[in-house]
Amino acid sequence: MYKMSRIIILVIITMGFTLYADYVPGIVLVRLQRGVVELPYGETEGNIESVTGNNDLKSFLQNAGFRKIEKLFPKFHPADTVTQLRNGETVYVQDLSLVFKISIDQKADIETIVDSLNQYTDVIYAEPDYILGLSSFPNDPRFGEQWALKQDTDCDIDADSAWSIETGNTNIKIGIIDLGIEYEHYDLGNGIGPGYKIRGGWDYCNDDSLPEPYHDQPHGTMVSGIASALTHNGGGISGLTGGCGTDIGCQLYYVQSRACSTYAFTHSSGNTRGCVA
Repeated sequence: MYKMSRIIILVIITMGFTLYADYVPGIVLVRLQRGVVELPYGETEGNIESVTGNNDLKSFLQNAGFRKIEKLFPKFHPADTVTQLRNGETVYVQDLSLVFKISIDQKADIETIVDSLNQYTDVIYAEPDYILGLSSFPNDPRFGEQWALKQDTDCDIDADSAWSIETGNTNIKIGIIDLGIEYEHYDLGNGIGPGYKIRGGWDYCNDDSLPEPYHDQPHGTMVSGIASALTHNGGGISGLTGGCGTDIGCQLYYVQSRACSTYAFTHSSGNTRGCVA
């Protein structure tokens, strides 16, 4: 069960994150054998004297510019390694109380330090403190056509960088005034009302709550898609605030105005720049 848990965790990390070739300088993460580090009761960090199990290891850390050692999971107790599932099965998990963060000289060669630490029998594993970031490239097939979001010339808004910080918050509401919206479009959530991306709207031409687009005027649907089409849903385009996967991102509220509708009817060329979006 323990090995299976490690595999599952690894798969989740691989799917959800992109590992950058960078790490925090002067920090090494290690899992040690029990008894290698002894900290006073209630303490979560210590000095070089806290390393009591191996004098060679202590000497190596001192030469690396040791500064301090601290528990990476200070609230984890060894008793937490045994837990019981709802079905009554007892499982064992890694003892995270033995995982430490060691601060050393920031100029030290972290990769060399890690390689050396992994040679000690008292060290179960050692690794740099890698900097991880969310994988921000969506699987929407037409994302590559959206030159304003990301392109090789970098004349864009760097949407992928923004998505590493925020992909769209469902508590944020976007109001759009345009020529109606195809609210049953798969890239806009296939519906309208509570629980959908398109939460509501009003059609001032027909005086009802379904602001449907004119068949020859898709401008309102296009604007809505640019603003918040579902992102990373395997279809269509990527909306700038369209969430990620099952996260639907920002909500859309729609107004189909008489002014826009009149403009559309009186300009057969289909030019919709007179509308406000």
